[in-house]
Order: sequence, then structure tokens, then C-alpha cells
Amino acid sequence: MEESCKNIWKAVIVRLIFVIHSGLAYWRVASVYDKSRFYLLFLLLLQVAECLYAVIGRKGVEYKWFSSCFFFYIASTVPAICMLEIDRLNRYTEIYQRENGTHLEALIAIKGVTLPFTLTPDIWVSLIEEGMLFLMILGRLILPRGELSRDQLAELLFVFIGMASDNSDLFVLFDESAVRKDRVLTIAILVIWCLSMILYAVGLTVAETSLGKFCSLLFAFLLQDFPYLIVRVVVLAKYALASYGVLFFLFKNIFVTILVFYKLFTLCDNDDDYV
Repeated sequence: MEESCKNIWKAVIVRLIFVIHSGLAYWRVASVYDKSRFYLLFLLLLQVAECLYAVIGRKGVEYKWFSSCFFFYIASTVPAICMLEIDRLNRYTEIYQRENGTHLEALIAIKGVTLPFTLTPDIWVSLIEEGMLFLMILGRLILPRGELSRDQLAELLFVFIGMASDNSDLFVLFDESAVRKDRVLTIAILVIWCLSMILYAVGLTVAETSLGKFCSLLFAFLLQDFPYLIVRVVVLAKYALASYGVLFFLFKNIFVTILVFYKLFTLCDNDDDYV
């Protein structure tokens, strides 16, 4: 009973943090566009419904292969981030090409309630984006392990940290004026980033067979490393943006590509010493 109560409290606390962060993202969207954008708040109901089901139906314990908590958090927050990034793209001339690019903005007041600080539009977006990645790592650490072993959880956290670093660096490309001026490339980067977020809801380290591990590796490769590799190659070839971050993660994506094909070769070769 004590363990069950502990799991429930952990599950509720993490989900409450996620809801607060999603609410902050919607608040910023409403400040950038207009108050009518608060219709996005209905997405919070998905998180609340999932929380109730997790607490009542599963006693706070997470599934082994899939995290519904992360899935609904991502599904609720990513639309807000997309809207903020599109606003930043639409206001490129105002924010980046004029002298008022560092002007501060506050959240709109809601029934007299507001937050006592102002930030630049770029910082607002980065705060929400980076906060989402940090909270998912912290949330996975706090959430009940369920059927995950301690080794699997530790490995999953390392995977999350690696993915988060890659995710963050992809958005660094938006700081380049050449990329910002290319609307098609900017939208493509945003779409690729959104799709890669699905990986946080999947148990990439729970497979115990070689085939299962390869499928997890291939899934991560198709949703993140391969499309990220294409984006960085395009940016490097088209705009010659050979920054440290671009080159470092470009080679990281290349090494993962080599690893995936090597693993595929060993599976097809049916060599038990490698598989």
C-alpha cells in the first residue's frame, strides 16, 4: 500500500509540473497572438484525463514500452511551440533586422494576474522549448519505474540527454539569418523536430533481444538522426554554416547511420557472435 501511494504521488507531481509548463506555453501564445488562442487549453484536458486514468487505473505505474504521460504532454505542448516559432518567423524583419530586436515582452494579464518579469521574444521561445526537454528528463527520473529495471532507466535517461542535446542544437540553426530567410527550410526543421519528440514517449531501452534493440535503434534513426543529418547537410552545403554545433552533431548523425547499417548487416548475416 505504501509503495502504491508513493507511485501515485510521483505520477501526480510529474503530471502537475507538465500541466503548469503547458499552461505557460499557452499563456505565451495568447500574449503573442490574442486571447482567443486560449482555445488550446482544451489540450490540457487530455493531460488531466490521462492523469486520472494513470492514478485510478494503473496506480501511477508507467507502461514499459510506452509513456502515455509523455505522449499527451508532447501532444499538448508542441502545438504551442510551433505557433511561437511561426510567430518568430513571421516577425523576422522586426526582431532580427531592426534595432528593436531586443525589446522585452510580458505575458498578458489574465483577470489581473501576470508574471513579474519580461523577456525578449527569443528568450520566451527558448525558455519554453528548453524547459520542455529538461522537464521530460526530470520527469522520467521521478516517475515510478514500473517494469523498467534500474539499468534500463539509467540507460533511458542517458538516451534522453543525448536526444535533448541534439534537439536543442537543431533550433540553434534558427539563429542564423540565412536559415531564417529560407521559410521552407525553417518550416521543414520545425516539422522534423516535432516528429522527433515522439521518441520521448517510447521505451527505447527496454528491448532485451538483439532484434528488438535494432528496431528501437532504427526507429530513433528514422525519426531523429536521419532527418537531422539531412537538415545539417543541406545547411552546410547551401549556406556553408560550418559552426561547431553543426559539425559535431553532423558527425554524430553520420556515426549513428553507420551503426544502424552495420547492425542491419549483422542481422542479415545471421552471425550469432554479433547479433
